[in-house]
Amino acid sequence: MTAAVTAPARRVAFISQCLGRIVPPKAEGSIATWTYETARHLCRDHPVLLIECGERPFRSSRVQHEGIACFYVPTAINRVVNALHSRWSRLWNRVRHAEPSRLRPAYTSIFHNLGFSIQAAWAARRWRADVIHVHNFSQFVPVMRLFNPSARIVIHMNCEWLSQHEPRMIARRLESVDAIVGCAAHIIRKIVARFPNVAPKCHVVFNGANVERFVPCAQSVAAEPPSPLRILFVGRVSPEKGVHLLVEAFKTVAAKYPTAQLDLVGGVGSLSADFLVALSDDPHVRSLETFYRSDYFAHLQGLLPDDLKARVHFHGDVTHGELATHYARATVFVSASLSDAFPLTVVEAMAAGLPIAGSAVGGVPEAVVDELTGLLAEPNSADALASALCRLLADGSLRQRMALEARQRALRLFSWRAIADTVAEVYRGAPRTEARQMLIVETTAG
Repeated sequence: MTAAVTAPARRVAFISQCLGRIVPPKAEGSIATWTYETARHLCRDHPVLLIECGERPFRSSRVQHEGIACFYVPTAINRVVNALHSRWSRLWNRVRHAEPSRLRPAYTSIFHNLGFSIQAAWAARRWRADVIHVHNFSQFVPVMRLFNPSARIVIHMNCEWLSQHEPRMIARRLESVDAIVGCAAHIIRKIVARFPNVAPKCHVVFNGANVERFVPCAQSVAAEPPSPLRILFVGRVSPEKGVHLLVEAFKTVAAKYPTAQLDLVGGVGSLSADFLVALSDDPHVRSLETFYRSDYFAHLQGLLPDDLKARVHFHGDVTHGELATHYARATVFVSASLSDAFPLTVVEAMAAGLPIAGSAVGGVPEAVVDELTGLLAEPNSADALASALCRLLADGSLRQRMALEARQRALRLFSWRAIADTVAEVYRGAPRTEARQMLIVETTAG
């Protein structure tokens, strides 16, 4: 009998985006959650280093957290470089009498967060990283390669930037990349359509859910209608999340179901319009531009008639424990986004055994199987969303069946253990699976 060959452990360094903290209790956003949860599972078999911005201006620090090494880069150098870059960019545009390029916004420059990327690349080199995992910011790639010529560099896209930014600039950066990960197949399809030669490097790795924390409760799998009926939204209260559409849809739902309530969990605040609206060719997304120039929360409040305000609850940011409680209390989960690469909150809700009413945008159809784990609605349509919600609220047996299917799909595809195992295959340079090969064929043929 031949003994099984164990794959050697790889030293993996995750590079922060400098947009928030990764390690709880200060973890901020879905990308931070993905990084932390994946690192937590990977570190059972591989040494893992998280490199992120610290809080001290001149001193670095290192701590251990649940088996993960965390290195915090001092902030002073990065702040100085960013300030100089910002001033230089404004001066250069003034000299040229030109507006900043839509395809090359300031945050795509290699000088943006250069102070951090150099220190992070050096930290990865000193740690002898075999794999360096970068999220979204392609300008980090050449810096990582310069300091780590033999490392396997992975760029992980949670948005469409590679297919939206200036092609020659992106093509040069992708030459230094060993693997390109997309959080959904629709992200990869757009990358391959723009850069067909990178198809062999491409992989799909979904966002995941903590299937031990988010679990079904008796209410979510019961056929009898609960009271009150609770519609749950989790995410940023931001224009691209379609909260204004959800509020409009809820007016229709509320008129039909007097006990229905709407719970919105998540902080109020939008990403820069330069990150999304300015780049998108989707007319629905482009139409959001006016919301980014006004007080979006005030607009939402203005949409609500006085008699409904007591039935709509803005809970703000909550802890992971509080979030689990919201999932457990909910009757259905709703995603009203006009643009969403692959919403982590949808798979969390599926893990919690909730049927989904979701706009069919981005990666949502890759998470939600229409008529099996939820109902997909026409994007940017409050009427279509209201119709899906009313159908779910009206049919307890449908909710019960979808709750069970959603939980099983989450366990099979979206547990953090499953995500970490897929990531480990990417790190090993495993060949594309048959499913991934079909994705590439469909993309290039279409």
